[in-house]
Amino acid sequence: QTETSSFIKTLSALPNLSPSLKSKLLLLNTFKNQIKQTQDNTISIQIRKLRIQYDISYISIFNKIGDIVKSTSLTESNALLTQKDNEVYKLTSTPEDNETTVKEIPCFWLDAIVNAAFFTVNKVDEEILSCLYDIKMNMNAETGDLTVMYYFKENDYMENTMLTKTYYYDISKGVFYKGKCD
Repeated sequence: QTETSSFIKTLSALPNLSPSLKSKLLLLNTFKNQIKQTQDNTISIQIRKLRIQYDISYISIFNKIGDIVKSTSLTESNALLTQKDNEVYKLTSTPEDNETTVKEIPCFWLDAIVNAAFFTVNKVDEEILSCLYDIKMNMNAETGDLTVMYYFKENDYMENTMLTKTYYYDISKGVFYKGKCD
């Protein structure tokens, strides 16, 4: 818009140009702006599609973190490590280890959410979040829509032990819209 108004001012400053030449120059400028806008939109959509692929990779790692946090045995945790890590750190487990070790990382998700800068958590939220034992995410590779699943232990605050929140992605604008919550 600024380029167009600047161009119009330049045309106005040239009094010796014929109206037909000014008209042609104005049309050329309009098409130049359309080309730029088309390129910007096309590039932006391509970048957003790449971002979706990146986010899917990130979500895969995020979900593995959840697997480690909620793993119920040392054997399960060690299965997620490479064979080399197990050998280097001598992580072979015995039946006794599984009986005496912590089964999961307690309050991991509560601590993660409380310490995240973009959440505001009050005391009641903390009580409910102390029941949260897993969070999983899934992103649609085609649309970029994101679904977050929250898994809670049995508690006095809610009947459902799994809540889902879906965010719909508008790839043309690069924004998420709040969707449904189950």
